[in-house]
Amino acid sequence: MLFEVLVTVVMLVVSVRVWYLTTSGRCHSTRSMKGKTVVVTGGSAGIGLHTAEDLVRRGARVILACRNLEKACKLAAQLKAEASQCGEVAVRRLDTSDLNSVRTFAKEILDTEKHIHVLINNAGIVEPPEKVMTNEGLELTMATNHFGHFLLTNLLLGVTANSLHPGIVKTDILIPYHTMFGRILKLVFILWAKDSELGAQTNIYLAVSEEVEGVSGRYFTDCKEVKTSKLARDKDLAKRLWEVSEKAVKLRPGENVCLGADEDEASGWDGLAAAGTANGSTSVLLPADDSAVQAAAGSTSRVPVYPEQHAETLYLMDEGELQHRQKMRQLELTLLEEKIKAQRAITVAMRLIAQVCEKIME
Repeated sequence: MLFEVLVTVVMLVVSVRVWYLTTSGRCHSTRSMKGKTVVVTGGSAGIGLHTAEDLVRRGARVILACRNLEKACKLAAQLKAEASQCGEVAVRRLDTSDLNSVRTFAKEILDTEKHIHVLINNAGIVEPPEKVMTNEGLELTMATNHFGHFLLTNLLLGVTANSLHPGIVKTDILIPYHTMFGRILKLVFILWAKDSELGAQTNIYLAVSEEVEGVSGRYFTDCKEVKTSKLARDKDLAKRLWEVSEKAVKLRPGENVCLGADEDEASGWDGLAAAGTANGSTSVLLPADDSAVQAAAGSTSRVPVYPEQHAETLYLMDEGELQHRQKMRQLELTLLEEKIKAQRAITVAMRLIAQVCEKIME
C-alpha cells in the first residue's frame, strides 16, 4: 500500500512538472540586437545571467551591473569567449540597496554611454530572516528590490511602462537560507520550478520581440500578455506609491528625466518603455515608438506614467473633493498596511513551523 501511494505521488509530481515546463512561454524572436546597449542589474547569476547571455549572442553590448565585481568580471570574460564575434560585455559596480551606489552608477552611465536602449532591472533578494535596515534607513529587501531600481530608472530614463512576472524560477537566490523553511522551498523549486534559462524568456521577449514594439502599460508572463490584479490597476494607490518612493529615495530636483525633457534630451535616449514585476524582482526598459518620444519631448508636465495610463490631466479640485480623496487614500494605505502585517504574521508562523520540524528531525 505504501509503495502504491509513493508511486502515485511521484507520478503526480512528475506530471505537474512536465505540464508546467511545457506550458511555459519562450521567446521565439530571432531579432538581432547589434548596435544596442543593454544594462542588466544583477546580471551575474540566475535569470539575469541567462538574459545577458542571450542578448550578447544577439550582438548587443551588455553592461553587467553587479555588487560583486570579481564574480561579474569572471563571467564577463566567459561570455566574451562564448560570444566570440557577436556582442560585447562590460562590468560596472552597482548595489541597488545603496542609494549612493545607484547615483554613482547612473552618473557613470550618463557620462560614458551615448545611448541606453534596454535597461533590465533584475537584481533582487529574498527577505532575510531578521529585519535589516540600510544606511539610508530603508528595509533591505525593499531597498534592493524596489527603491534602488525606482531611483535608477528615474536617473536614467522612462517614458512608458510594461510589467512582467518570470514565474517560479530555480536560482541561487535561496542558497543562503539553510533553515528548514529554506530547505522546503528549495525542494519545491527543484520539483516544480523553471531553470534560469527558461525563467529569462519573458525578459528577453520584452527586450527584443517585434510584437511588443509600441506596447505599453501591459503585464506579461510566459511571453504573453495577461490581466493584472485589481490592486495593480488602482491608479490612486500607484500615485501614492510613486510619491512615497520619491520621498524614500530623496529624489532631487532635475533627477527624474522621465517626463518634461526637452527634445534633445528625449531624442538622446531614443525613447524608452519600462517594464517591471509586481514583486519588484525584474523590470525591463525597451525601445518605444516615435509617438512616445514626441510626446515626451513635447511634454511640460512631470506627472509620472503608471501602468495603463500614458498621460494624466491636471485640474483644480475644490476643498471637499480634496479631503474626500485624502480620506480614501488614507483608508487604502491602512488596508495595505494591514495586509502587509497579515503576510508577515503568516511568514513568522511558517518559520516557527519550520523550526519545530528542525527540532523534531534533530
